[in-house]
Amino acid sequence: CDQPILSTSIFTTVSRIASVDCLRSRKTVISAAAAAAAVMTLSDGHNASINALALTDDGRQLASGCDEGVVCLWDSELRRLRARLRCPPGLTDIGGAASSVGAVSALAFADAWQPGRLYAAQGSHLVAWDIRAIRPREPLFVVPAGQPAATQAGGSDEVNGLALLTSPTSAAAGERRLATADDGGWIRVFDGETGELVRSLRKHDNIASAVLFRPGKDWQLISGGMDCRLVVTDWKGRRGHALNIFDIDEILDAELCSDAAAAGQVQASQPLIHCLAATPDGLYAAAGLENGSVELFSAGGRHLQHAESLYGHTAAVSALLCLPGHLLLSGGNDCDCFLWNLDSDWSGGSFAHSDKVNALCGVAPDRVYLADSGPAVHCCDLNVAQLAAQQPQAPQLPPLHHYHRVVGGGGGGGVVAVAEASIQGGAPEDVEDTDEEEDDREDEEQDDVGSGLRI
Repeated sequence: CDQPILSTSIFTTVSRIASVDCLRSRKTVISAAAAAAAVMTLSDGHNASINALALTDDGRQLASGCDEGVVCLWDSELRRLRARLRCPPGLTDIGGAASSVGAVSALAFADAWQPGRLYAAQGSHLVAWDIRAIRPREPLFVVPAGQPAATQAGGSDEVNGLALLTSPTSAAAGERRLATADDGGWIRVFDGETGELVRSLRKHDNIASAVLFRPGKDWQLISGGMDCRLVVTDWKGRRGHALNIFDIDEILDAELCSDAAAAGQVQASQPLIHCLAATPDGLYAAAGLENGSVELFSAGGRHLQHAESLYGHTAAVSALLCLPGHLLLSGGNDCDCFLWNLDSDWSGGSFAHSDKVNALCGVAPDRVYLADSGPAVHCCDLNVAQLAAQQPQAPQLPPLHHYHRVVGGGGGGGVVAVAEASIQGGAPEDVEDTDEEEDDREDEEQDDVGSGLRI
């Protein structure tokens, strides 16, 4: 923001603009009547910037992780700190080596198949905690999750992303899997109970920044990285091949991006992927880019298809959160958040924060948690904030930003359908798929697949 707006979050409604000429930022004076988004702030837990957040399915427990390698466990109902989790120095990991865990980059609760289990990506390690203990002291296990880095003597690539397989089908079958994305471009799948490495897949030529299991398609992983590619992988298949590779450079509308950049609406920079999110029903997946756009993908049977480019941020999109009702909340380095309605021409609204956004989490719009470069966690009620902005007694406020919702993209969808070269490591496989079973998955829902998407 040009001028930080207090320490609260401000929400104001924004209408959809159909003209590229209107893609311009506007300085706005916010009245006190609209400053109703902040519900609470959780502080006195961290002494460094918070990078990661996670919330239990019932919304009662919140975890936050910071640069100092500390994970704070909060009781969100009582609004108090419950415990600080830190790996003891020199802790021995499963491989027998002394662990030196670093900053916390990602967190995830495993409520779907192991209530009370919390996972953290810390430095180049994967750490598991049992938070049911009143005062958890030592993790259940510490696993080296990053590929050893050739450029660092004795070091490993840092883990950037963490995702859990949480579908009811997988939980019922006892399949407890989690995936990581690291600086070496590797996507790894682990057994969530033991920490054993299950699959190791090289999916990116540069840093792999984010990964998630595709909802409704348990055998598919979606990953994004600094190679400007979004990859959909059949991780259970014997070959572990990519179903699709989206080259983000190809799917963006070059003319529109150029006009938006000239108007200051997006950055004229490479479309590096920083974050991913997907709706629980699997109908939508979204990627947040370095240039400030949010790329939306829709389900096309077994494959994803590029659907829209969402413009609003003037700096990198650093966090995404899917909320009920096909709402998508995006936060960026421009100190702004945008709320997108994926089912409607009404594109949502925006609210300004006092600092750049590092992480978002929540299970409903009335309680969304936000972390920035400070040591506190902020909680916002988007419903209250929206009503405050619409009160008749409040002055008519111009929008913080106009933004444009672009249907489709350039390059005929921009999907690069490939048969990958060898991209697998020597990791063991947990799923002994026969060729027939893998072919069955490839043939599934083929009638629904869009043109140009089938491998």
